[in-house]
Amino acid sequence: MTLRKTLAVVVLLVLAASALAAQEQTRHLFQRPTLSETHIVFMFANDLWSVPRAGGDAVRLTTGPGVETNPHFSPDGKFIAFTGQYDGNTDVYLLPAAGGVPRRLTYHPATDDVMGWSPDGKRVIFRSGRAPVHFTSRLYSLPVEGGEATVFPLPNAEEGSLSPDESRLAYVPLARAFQSWKRYRGGRATPIWIANLADSAIEKVPRKDSNDFNPLWVGESIYFLSDRNGPVTLFEYNTRTRRVTERIKNSGLDLKAADAGPGAIVYEQFGSIHLFDLKTGQTRPVPIRVAADLPEVRPRWEKVAERTASFDISPTGQRAVFEARGDIFTVPASKGDARNLTASPGAADRGPVWSPDGKTIAYLSDESGEYMLVLRDPLGKGEPKRLSLGAPSFYSNLAWSPDSKRLLFNDSTSSLFFIEVETGAITLVESNDSLAGISGTWSPDSKWIAYAQSLPSRMGAIYLYNVETKERRQITDGMSDAASPVFDRSGKYLFFRASTDAGPTRGWIDLSSQGRTMTSSLYLIVLRDDLPSPLAPESDEEKASDTTPKPAAPAAAPAPPAPVALSGLSSQWIEDPLLDCVLELRCAHAVDGVAVIDAAVPLSHLNLPLPVFLVAWDARAQQWVQPDRFGFYSELLVAVQMASRRHALDDIEASRFVAAVQQVALALDADFDPPEVGRIVALAQDLDRLRAQFDVQIGLTLEAQSGAWDAHALRGAAEQAGLVRTGDARWQRFAEGDTATPLLAMSCEALPAHRIALELDVPVAPPTAAPLDALFAAAEQLATRLGARIVDDNGRPIHPGSMPAIAEQLERLYAEMRAAGIEPGSPRAQRLYA
Repeated sequence: MTLRKTLAVVVLLVLAASALAAQEQTRHLFQRPTLSETHIVFMFANDLWSVPRAGGDAVRLTTGPGVETNPHFSPDGKFIAFTGQYDGNTDVYLLPAAGGVPRRLTYHPATDDVMGWSPDGKRVIFRSGRAPVHFTSRLYSLPVEGGEATVFPLPNAEEGSLSPDESRLAYVPLARAFQSWKRYRGGRATPIWIANLADSAIEKVPRKDSNDFNPLWVGESIYFLSDRNGPVTLFEYNTRTRRVTERIKNSGLDLKAADAGPGAIVYEQFGSIHLFDLKTGQTRPVPIRVAADLPEVRPRWEKVAERTASFDISPTGQRAVFEARGDIFTVPASKGDARNLTASPGAADRGPVWSPDGKTIAYLSDESGEYMLVLRDPLGKGEPKRLSLGAPSFYSNLAWSPDSKRLLFNDSTSSLFFIEVETGAITLVESNDSLAGISGTWSPDSKWIAYAQSLPSRMGAIYLYNVETKERRQITDGMSDAASPVFDRSGKYLFFRASTDAGPTRGWIDLSSQGRTMTSSLYLIVLRDDLPSPLAPESDEEKASDTTPKPAAPAAAPAPPAPVALSGLSSQWIEDPLLDCVLELRCAHAVDGVAVIDAAVPLSHLNLPLPVFLVAWDARAQQWVQPDRFGFYSELLVAVQMASRRHALDDIEASRFVAAVQQVALALDADFDPPEVGRIVALAQDLDRLRAQFDVQIGLTLEAQSGAWDAHALRGAAEQAGLVRTGDARWQRFAEGDTATPLLAMSCEALPAHRIALELDVPVAPPTAAPLDALFAAAEQLATRLGARIVDDNGRPIHPGSMPAIAEQLERLYAEMRAAGIEPGSPRAQRLYA
């Protein structure tokens, strides 16, 4: 029996997602709500459901074999027009609000989607692409009794809502683009226009470049959804005043759909239904409970033979392992039964690979909530071993080392890693900052990894990575587009494909590569110097006879332990043991500045939230300098600050930093000893904890006793107190003679202001400038000038007698900072608390 025939009989028992007893706690996906005086109708599980406006138990209205969606109540609430697929096509249907048999209104083969009703309730408005000479959709209306559809006099329209007198139409002229890309601001961002149906003249709802959609005409206002202020929420455009107002403040997930009904607007947000009261402006969620026979969530048998996604063969070929419908199966070559190793229909188990020693099957699973590596016995015995692969990501491309001790894998950036099966330790092989992915292959001795990496020229180059020394080297020149490396079984050769005419095809984002073709050929690299090339040129030549006795051939030398020898170690010097991780690169000979600057390009592409530094040793000046194009340098220092007030270096950023330094070293042929990323991250975390220990601000609030202060009043008072404006509604006072060290800061939320905040940043302000005295003195000056009272954060007056106690606490803090190696106000403190 073949593998396919065996797998074809495998079936999977799908378990229910959750018990009915936990129904109220289950997150449902309620969509496309519509509203009447008494009820809300919405789409769920491809059917229409009805629930009272106050919420409660939902009742299913439709059970068609296809999708029923886009419900809209008639103005009198007696009927529901919706889009259905009862007869195979997508058409407009009409349903009594209390339930019943749907009646089909449209019969055109094009897709007809319900958009709403005419205000008099006599016609249904729908969208269709039925016009033979149009490549876009238009809006139509159709009598509820059926008959001929009438097109609105607009060249293209996607959504629309009629004015109460039916003389105008608020509509969206463009189809929404890239709905999976939030905050799209390109040429296909959707506006809302208001068309006069008498002459098709239009008025545009004011906008800049936002996505406006789902117009709802209510009285003299048009309500609509928009992402103009961030997350999609509800706005109102008053047709009389021509002003747009945000009606629902939203800092959460986008509102997806809305519809207007008597006294309210119903909308959908993250699968839940809410009501917006048009009179009070208040919103409330609608509690909905679904207790119904849902065949999709019942346990059932499923054939999975046609749903295989990936597979691997056991070392001896006796069985194969398959991923099918989110479970992992092994199937015999001829005898025996298929075996479900996971039986976890609630999880996505994928990408199985069989270890070369035959003892373990590895795969990826999100059963824990995030993807992890799972190692399981091929017979399904015992508990599987689960290993974290680092930060949450989408992982792929598992590949066993031939000794079955390590696994290669990619994360969602296609960066390449390997994990030690025994310990779970993870090592970054190569980070990826290009659109091309990186996939690696193992050498037969498990000591080397070959992979292709995209260069800045967008050509691919082949690299070798030494698992033991953590060193990597580019082994192709980058003049051709090289990819797909693979070792031969002996480990003597590395095969790959390469193209020497790929350059014109690399335009990508423009059209310069259109119509260009490329060809690739197969190449190999001999990995040891003592081996001849199997493809060396040959020539037939006449040879003279030679009768001289030849000495016996010497004994064969043992094969080297690795196909390529890389050498060179360098010491690691920490310039500032508290703040910086500094890595040293030593060049074999002096390198000109142009090469150094070009090699440092990967550092400029890191875009880390912490500063990165590069300095070079100038032998003539005998000092570390910023490299320029006219110098020659033999040593480089590359540093990254490990923490600041805003951020601490994490494992991904540390890995990317080390990988970028390795790229610089490779470009300059410099010696470099990569540090352990885990050690760098541990130092960064320790530094961040130390920073947080002394991150203290002392604040005073000035509260107006009469009217609010305008910008002119605040500017005059600030200047009198020695503060300089540094931004909108923000002023600072600097230490005397040092315009780089802020002593105090004054700010307010908005102008005019009733309250202003005066703040002393304790770690940054130098104690020699008496910052606490300066804080209280400035507060007194401002209070006198502005007629304000000085209070704390809770609005309680500050008593002058409290200053000695604050000063004593401040001195203790200064002493603790100095004991930790941080002098308050020093450059070190200013960097750490930047």
